[in-house]
Amino acid sequence: MTTRIRGIAPCLLLVSLFAGCGDQEIGSVRLDRTITIDGSAADWTGVVTYLERETMTVMRFANDDRFLYILVSSSDVTMQRRVLAAGMTVWFDPDGGGDKTFGIAYPRKMPMAMAGAAPGMPGTDPRAVPGTGDAASGGARDDAAGDGEGRGRAGGAGMIERLMRDRRDDLDILGPAKDACLLATVDEAAAYGIEAMIGYENRALVCELRIPLAGIGGSPYAIGVPEDAAVGVTIATGRMERPAGGMGARPGGGMGEDMGEPPGGGMGGRPGGGMGGRPGGGMGGRPGDDAGGGMQASAKPFSFHAKLILAGASGEATGKKR
Repeated sequence: MTTRIRGIAPCLLLVSLFAGCGDQEIGSVRLDRTITIDGSAADWTGVVTYLERETMTVMRFANDDRFLYILVSSSDVTMQRRVLAAGMTVWFDPDGGGDKTFGIAYPRKMPMAMAGAAPGMPGTDPRAVPGTGDAASGGARDDAAGDGEGRGRAGGAGMIERLMRDRRDDLDILGPAKDACLLATVDEAAAYGIEAMIGYENRALVCELRIPLAGIGGSPYAIGVPEDAAVGVTIATGRMERPAGGMGARPGGGMGEDMGEPPGGGMGGRPGGGMGGRPGGGMGGRPGDDAGGGMQASAKPFSFHAKLILAGASGEATGKKR
């Protein structure tokens, strides 16, 4: 099935999409406001919303002449656990296809990802469409159903905040050179024009990204397209895992090819060199290096792919080839 959307239609702000379907064509919106990358959907009001209903995952896209802005949000508990425990990678193909040429892994995979077993995770309002308002209009409620406001905030937002605490600060820049992987803090990535932040609001986990369309100051870390191009976009989580038999798993690694990385390693160093990996990250290889024995999958990963048509200066999504 092919879905083609061009920018914002006055009567069409919510579009259903299908996870894993490669034959989808969607549109970015020409930016007409300031979007602050702070893990909140507040700046995205009125932007066309693409909804993957199986995981209640919202995706929104906007661009200007320099950057692509992306919001990914979900009120589904399992999806929240996947993102926080197994990590999420957004891949780009500047030729508009499904190749994984350049990507941002954020948040990174949690070492020994056991968030799926964590107690006190928030519930999901079955009517919720994250980041779109209150429950009556399809948006998520801030308090857990039946729990009351106090318990909902403490048991829901409190648990998500604890899981996010170590996931906010670091990201991996993947490519565009073959097998390249650069581990950087969010602050360090900002020097290349890349911004990222996760947050939790209205019982939805929110991830915002800003990625340069072209390199800034000679930096190679960019999608590599003009403002009116068509870009292949893949959004994928890793697979949540648990130790097989409770023993034998070593810290870090352990997602195989679930996040769609090209085979190979890269040393994953921070800017300035070195071997780079943080504790739990092994030698700092790509966020998909196998952890070896002792781990087994416990949840199916999320994967979404579409051709994204960027909006030119006129505000129309034209999708010109490079």
